[in-house]
Amino acid sequence: MAIDADLASWLTLSQIQGLGNESLRRLLQAFGSPATILVTPAATLKQIVRPAVANAIAKETDSDALAPVSLWLEDTNNHIVTLADADYPQQL
Repeated sequence: MAIDADLASWLTLSQIQGLGNESLRRLLQAFGSPATILVTPAATLKQIVRPAVANAIAKETDSDALAPVSLWLEDTNNHIVTLADADYPQQL
């Protein structure tokens, strides 16, 4: 299964060392979407998250890093649900 751009943005953020749930929530609140967060300059991100995290987000990511996830998604029993998905449990 190919990973669409939206899911790739979510997965890229999930791999950022030091980016926790609360920081991600604040970034989403400020910028609206993972794709927007990923194109936001580090200087702007530093207003919300620690400098090391902001620099890691702003750094160009290796597209090959998502290859294992793409392989995993080839199994029809495997699925990824993000915060933006209608299937995401509201209780979480």
